[in-house]
Amino acid sequence: MKITNTFMKEYVATKESEKLLQELFRNEIRFAHWKSNGHLLKSLEGKTDLDLLVYPDDRLKYEACLTQMGYKKIISQAWSSYPLVEDWLGFDEHTGNLLHLHTHYALVTGIQHVKHLYLPWLKQFFQHIVLDAATGWPIPKPGLEAIILFVRIWAKMPPAERMKSDPAIPYYLKEELVYLLSKTSPEELSQLCRELGLKVPIDFNYSFSGILIGQKSEDILSVATYFYEQLKPYYRTPWSVSVLKSHLYKLRIKSSQVSARLSGPFKFGKTLEKGGKVIAFVGSDGSGKSTLTRDVLNWLTYKLDAHYFYFGKNPFIFSYNKQIISKTDLLFKQDKFSQILKKLIGNTYYPMLINRKVEMLEHAKKNEPHRQCRDL
Repeated sequence: MKITNTFMKEYVATKESEKLLQELFRNEIRFAHWKSNGHLLKSLEGKTDLDLLVYPDDRLKYEACLTQMGYKKIISQAWSSYPLVEDWLGFDEHTGNLLHLHTHYALVTGIQHVKHLYLPWLKQFFQHIVLDAATGWPIPKPGLEAIILFVRIWAKMPPAERMKSDPAIPYYLKEELVYLLSKTSPEELSQLCRELGLKVPIDFNYSFSGILIGQKSEDILSVATYFYEQLKPYYRTPWSVSVLKSHLYKLRIKSSQVSARLSGPFKFGKTLEKGGKVIAFVGSDGSGKSTLTRDVLNWLTYKLDAHYFYFGKNPFIFSYNKQIISKTDLLFKQDKFSQILKKLIGNTYYPMLINRKVEMLEHAKKNEPHRQCRDL
């Protein structure tokens, strides 16, 4: 059976990613793109995260290198923030794309919003690094990445899905795993497992062939759970606590999404470590302010917390595709009911309009660490 890599056909690495690679090599920093390397070119174009594993002893050199290159450290919210993991944002001036470096100083994975498992293979990982033929980036050998992916498949499995008799594996993970296995052999995987201190299933050769040919979930999960069970001593937090935290974070996110429509913008995305900026667009009616503001908003919200403050005749705040509800909304609409209200209150309308805009500015001050776009 012929298996080809279809992941990286339509993407082109940015100039900034090429420069980043050169600078990391020049500063003799030990690093690798440690997972999802079937999508590496997509990451290098800025369409998805760059998941870098940096050797902990080189952390200071790495941070100094990024700072010198103009990268900005960004802060994740509690539900996407983990020990020994940090985020940096770079900018490619040729395309305007943002490069998000999801930087790990440990191999950490696990349940959503918690990442409860540390993989104890840091030294072994850096002993099995190769250069990606298409990009020149250091990546793990396919066999090593496949072992890590087996563990990740079960570690990331939602608790409700685990309880099913036939848990579902996302198709893209199956596709990625099959591709990696096609680049290695059962003998090589077994040798790597011995180096990692992992036992392999008795029927491993049979499972290996079954996954390549049939791509059955039960074959994949059989190996995944066998590896995962051996890693319980390396939990960052107990499983029950991790599940509870994950559920609480999900509940907090959902409740905040509802309450934010009444209380004002809420921090759902990442923020700049040293505070955000206010970008104001000023111009006459019909000059394209709103269009440009929304374009900038869409660009920033790829990775940053950003909100749209409109200061025209009908002032409003737009946050994460939702308009914030205000008690004065009825007054500032352009329908007949609003026109009647304006006539009833007379000149009081203008102080109320000013007061609404002042309230919006207060919201902006409250959310100072955010990036905010204002259309004046």
